[in-house]
Amino acid sequence: MKKFLLVILVALISCTPEKSKLLDLELFLTNNWSEALSIEATYPEAFYPGKSIIKPQMTWKTLLKVKLRDSTHCLFYRIPHKRLSKGEGILKITSLGSSDDCTRVLEKRELFKIEGIKHLKLYFTSTTEKNLIQKTKFKPFHLYLSASKTNQGELLIELPLFNILKEETINPNRLGSRDFQFKKYDEPWKRTMFKGMQVFNGDFELEKSKKAKVINYKEGRVDYCYRVNSECKPIIEYECGRCEQGWYSVVDFNCKGGGSKLCGISDCGNRGQPACPRGSRYSDEGSSLNCFKGSVSGICNKGLETYCDENKILVCR
Repeated sequence: MKKFLLVILVALISCTPEKSKLLDLELFLTNNWSEALSIEATYPEAFYPGKSIIKPQMTWKTLLKVKLRDSTHCLFYRIPHKRLSKGEGILKITSLGSSDDCTRVLEKRELFKIEGIKHLKLYFTSTTEKNLIQKTKFKPFHLYLSASKTNQGELLIELPLFNILKEETINPNRLGSRDFQFKKYDEPWKRTMFKGMQVFNGDFELEKSKKAKVINYKEGRVDYCYRVNSECKPIIEYECGRCEQGWYSVVDFNCKGGGSKLCGISDCGNRGQPACPRGSRYSDEGSSLNCFKGSVSGICNKGLETYCDENKILVCR
């Protein structure tokens, strides 16, 4: 009989799921969130460097919404109470459906859960931030998470977010930060942790190389990657980094630094093609428009003259 009870006890113990550890949390975040495309603080009041999340006690709060390549994760935290929960909180991560909101998936089966969390601190930023009083420094495009657990000590996670774009990141409770100084030819609208690099987890197949379609202006193919109006204000924001064959400037309006830009290979100066700009610093004083018949703001090959076409671009004929 004793042997029978012992077997049952062993079986019950073996069936009891092992509780997650702090190192399991670090492993989950590293494996899943390193490829995050965007990160949003859904409870900004909790994001203050060096301070634990302590209120409202015994309440579930949605802390983060993290968009990945093919899913979205929500990070929840039940804030602990010194007496009712012995100062221990619960951290859980669930997956968000296409039509769901983080506030509606708290009860959904979690992807990851860890109990007994103490002294949880969270922060992230897309700029370098320093606090001389607290003697803290935060690197750009990093998620900082620290927590402790009984008998497991304290864990500090410094997770690099390789794919996050600066313009899509709202920094919660920003400290005194300095603006990033861009160098010539940098693309601030596409600034990530490492320019031109993205990180993805899992397997993926490389697409067969496709021959890029030639964009010929003479054939009526016009693909603006940057366009300005007569007041030199952008009506199509700069996105020339997407052009497969590069891009080139055209002559349209008299703007400092040049006018609009098209995707494609420049064949400027030839018949039916845009005129070659004289240079970004050239200015026809007294006019906001460089595009008119006989304009010298653009250059054509010998025997051709300039005229303004239906796109208000100076073309050769």
